[in-house]
Amino acid sequence: MRVACLVLVVFAAAACGGDKDEVTKDTTDTAVEETAGDDTVGDITVDVEPEVPGEVVDPCPALCAAAKDGPAKCGTIESCDCGACAEGFECDDDTNECECAPKCVDDEGVKFQCGDDGCGKSCGKCKYGECIDHVCVCEPSCEGKTCGPDGCGGNCGVCEGETSVCAKDMNCYAPCGEPESYGDLVQKINFLARGHGGHPGEALDVDLDPETCAPEGDCEAGLNNGFSKLLDQIGAMADIDAELAKMLDGGDIALLAENIGFNTDGDAFTINMYIGEPVADKEVCDFQTEKCSYFVLADSYDPSADCVPLISFDNVKVDDGILTAGGPDYLFVISLPIMDNIVLVLTVNMAQLYGEVSGEGDAMTITKGIIGGALRKDKLMEAVDLIPDDAGLPVSKDMIKNILEMTVKPDLDTDGDDVLDAASLALKFGTIAGAIAGFPPTDKECATACEGKECGDGGEIGCDCGACADPKPTCNVDGLCEE
Repeated sequence: MRVACLVLVVFAAAACGGDKDEVTKDTTDTAVEETAGDDTVGDITVDVEPEVPGEVVDPCPALCAAAKDGPAKCGTIESCDCGACAEGFECDDDTNECECAPKCVDDEGVKFQCGDDGCGKSCGKCKYGECIDHVCVCEPSCEGKTCGPDGCGGNCGVCEGETSVCAKDMNCYAPCGEPESYGDLVQKINFLARGHGGHPGEALDVDLDPETCAPEGDCEAGLNNGFSKLLDQIGAMADIDAELAKMLDGGDIALLAENIGFNTDGDAFTINMYIGEPVADKEVCDFQTEKCSYFVLADSYDPSADCVPLISFDNVKVDDGILTAGGPDYLFVISLPIMDNIVLVLTVNMAQLYGEVSGEGDAMTITKGIIGGALRKDKLMEAVDLIPDDAGLPVSKDMIKNILEMTVKPDLDTDGDDVLDAASLALKFGTIAGAIAGFPPTDKECATACEGKECGDGGEIGCDCGACADPKPTCNVDGLCEE
């Protein structure tokens, strides 16, 4: 029941429970209505808990109460014991809140290799294979192979003895022998750089479809160079063009093009391409500006296919000074530096060549050249796996593969199954004249050529017989060191 005490100009003592005869003074015109259990001031009513004389309010329930939709409280807060967290959670000593406790070990303390940690994060990723019950499981793939990677970080065997070469079909073969002769017209690549986007002068129409181009938003006229987007990002770690130039200048890259049946009449002829190395140092012959001699490495041949050159175009034509070659069935092998001393060896499918030919014989050059093709994503991942673990990468190989997974967007189908499996690629190149001196001399040949010598080159076959030092720093004509 509401009991009211009405204060007017005259305060009636009897109405307020006072003595009837008490005389009161005038007050303000404010009216206050009091009720048991709540107060009302003006139009505002505030709930008030009735006080119990001598009762002490416990502050712990309020301190230990979780915020709405927030984590539970735990531990000790201002002497209040807020209890322990539920299973799967742990108490944060700084916030006194229960947080998800990651679990990356089993009940026996064995660390998980992979999988979810129970809190939305990972206990690790599998370098090879798949994650099953927090264990990385990988089934080696060696069927039909006797060597090479097994897909699980190991290999399918080691080639030894007379069959010491692991060919591209992952089987062991005898090394290829040196051909009886080479053609007289040889070109050596002296300029190599990446193409920028899918634009004229930077890329080729690899899929022969003028309606498609790559990368999206940076291409035109059916030109394909989807891989350039990734190379732009790699450029943040290493200047690829500068690295290529340094490798060419140092003789670390020596790509040779042997022309068989060369003509400028528009008739088809063959270009075989080889991996070479300079016969002489750059001080003797500047292989970037002069016609120099080169050894051809045996790795340039395919022992699984009767030792034919790995890179060969048999449909080359020069028409009005424009060289074209290749197509859907042709391959090209390139070495792509990703940082100092680390090179990815990549096979390019659907390879094409384009260039402008000028001059004849030793004066012949190719300018504005472009190598175009398709780089399969799965082969790119395999190439990363083959980088030595101790190569000193700035990031892990897993990180590189994650970057490739995110950034390499296939835009070409290399096997005709209507599934895009490769990214288009374009590299620019130029050439000058060169000469082939055959295979490098063997250790036995060099031992014979350097017999009785302390220094020098061991004659015309290109052996290094040693260098002189103090107190006899000079190598004489007889290959002996003198003061």
